[in-house]
Amino acid sequence: MHNPDVKVKDLDMISETDFNTIRRWNDYPLHSVDACVHGIIQQRACERPDSLAIRAWDDDLTYGRLDDLASRLALHLRLCGVNVGDVVPFVFSKSAWAVVASLATLKAGAAAVALSPDHPLARSEAIISHTQASCILVSREHHGLADSLRLRTTIVVERDLFPRLPANSTELPAAATVHPQDPAFIQFTSGSTGEPKGIILEHRAFCTSAAGQQRSQNMTQASRVLQFAAYTFDAALQETFTTLMAGGVVCIPSEQDRTSRLAAVMREMEVNWAFFTPTLCATLEPSSVPCLRTLVLGGEAPSPELIRTWSSRVNLLNGYGPSECCICCSVHPVRSDGSDSPLNIGVAIPGVKLWIVRPENYALLAPLGAIGELVAQGPNLARGYLNASSAASLGFVNEVPWSTDRRFHRVYKTGDLVRYQADGSIEFVGRKDTQIKLRGQRVELGEIASHVRTHLGGAAIQVAVDVAPVSLRGTPTQQLLAFF
Repeated sequence: MHNPDVKVKDLDMISETDFNTIRRWNDYPLHSVDACVHGIIQQRACERPDSLAIRAWDDDLTYGRLDDLASRLALHLRLCGVNVGDVVPFVFSKSAWAVVASLATLKAGAAAVALSPDHPLARSEAIISHTQASCILVSREHHGLADSLRLRTTIVVERDLFPRLPANSTELPAAATVHPQDPAFIQFTSGSTGEPKGIILEHRAFCTSAAGQQRSQNMTQASRVLQFAAYTFDAALQETFTTLMAGGVVCIPSEQDRTSRLAAVMREMEVNWAFFTPTLCATLEPSSVPCLRTLVLGGEAPSPELIRTWSSRVNLLNGYGPSECCICCSVHPVRSDGSDSPLNIGVAIPGVKLWIVRPENYALLAPLGAIGELVAQGPNLARGYLNASSAASLGFVNEVPWSTDRRFHRVYKTGDLVRYQADGSIEFVGRKDTQIKLRGQRVELGEIASHVRTHLGGAAIQVAVDVAPVSLRGTPTQQLLAFF
């Protein structure tokens, strides 16, 4: 041996043939979209001011009207003391005014963060503490939650607000100067310590990812996209802002229609593009939504039965991506005969490269066919975590020895175990740690155990949390279990 003291985990086992094949699969340039989310939407408003932007149960808004309302509210936010770099939370049920509120936040130079009225108050309080927010945007029905959070300024965003807002005036503060590297969204996910973890998504990263999603997922100005996901789920950002950046129509049903008559409201709104978790998709029949043309599945693995049911009826795509990669980083177009593996997550979308490294040593690429950790590289990556120590940001690595990209050398270790297929597509295998996906939501079992332990009365209590496979309406899914 050349070095008898080297550890097994540090041995480079990849052959030259495998190395060259992997490098060839990733042999394309990366380009960032150096723009701001609201800037691209404003451009769409200039190009097609009278085109429909939002078709919602409580209001329809054209691009011109949406841009005008958001601009006026942004100026009001500035008058209320919101500055570039601040974080502004919002709490809404499904509504056109939630889009106006979050777009106005971006125009004011702040980052938007969604709170859920269904989450425990302590979680919302923790997010407010992490973000140091002083202003909150709410719908009237959730004003009580805002009062409980005791922020300095609460603004109820509804139709009746805007006649009271000042129009553009020399007496108003100048529009905020926002840069592509500024934060656009803070996406909170489950944290292993019991505290929510805030992922910082910059404008540039989101714009880059959105452009790749539009190209790989058939999203155009002809798309009528269902806004179904909860605002706290990162898919809601794609359904809303990626759609608007493409010039499409965001279709927003009421909370009641969303849960009790989904197929009917999709027909009424002529939805032709939707993102669903497989669990939700299993509650629909293709014949009930004949208007649907593109269906993206994500958040969990679909069943073979679900693939066979939908693959011949729509353009079916299996998507994958953690929030740290701005929602989506790979897509697999499912064959119409339904013969694809439900675990195939495809190849990288434009704007990102995907690599597979040794699970115990990210400095070494995994051989073809071997199970390794999925690593994403490109301008679509999040900045990191809000107020995080360096230990909490270990998923982000500034340089790796196997990369030749000098501009976008930063990578994110996803923690997901995968392997290459013969055609270069990627098959999902599992996780390195105790994080799971439960009906599309990222859940750290450590966070669940921490809250169960607190509820039971103390740190000395031993708690174990796991998941068990169950069937929901004939579709395999998971049930969370706690043992103590």
